[in-house]
Amino acid sequence: MILGPPSSQPSITGIGYPILHPLWRQFIAASVPQLYRDHVVILSRDKSQYYLLEHNREQMLRDVVAIMDECFPGAPIVLKAHPREVFPGNILQIGGRRIEVTYENTYSVVRGARLAISFWTSAFFQCQALGVPVVEYHLPHERFKELYPQGSLNVAFVPRFEDAQSLLEYCKSLPWRAEIA
Repeated sequence: MILGPPSSQPSITGIGYPILHPLWRQFIAASVPQLYRDHVVILSRDKSQYYLLEHNREQMLRDVVAIMDECFPGAPIVLKAHPREVFPGNILQIGGRRIEVTYENTYSVVRGARLAISFWTSAFFQCQALGVPVVEYHLPHERFKELYPQGSLNVAFVPRFEDAQSLLEYCKSLPWRAEIA
């Protein structure tokens, strides 16, 4: 594919997004360690006045933990922190549940996961590259809506939920849910 108008300058050849190529999955499987198994991953992001307000982030964490307790009570929950995020320690206690916090490579964290929940991050692409089911959960606020009047553009790639009840219903509908509950 040639990108741009014809000219005497060298053309740009587009090859697509290589992490979605099947050979990339093989490369990751051979190169990246799997740190967890049969777990649920929260792909988090740092609080921001534009993208994710702190109180919304805290509410989203509580919502996801409550939903995982209902739908996957035996599954470990691992929070993959965004590189700009800082948590006090590597364990969070939310709703009586122990959540491991990690800053490890996203591929290592999501390999072997049963489900990943993205808090409006681009890390969902790594999940897709490995075939891990992934959804987006985001509580947008007014400033976010000003920047993104159509809402999250990630909806073109993953199911998106903007309320806990819809996310809960989705998780309850997963056919493999009983395998790890």
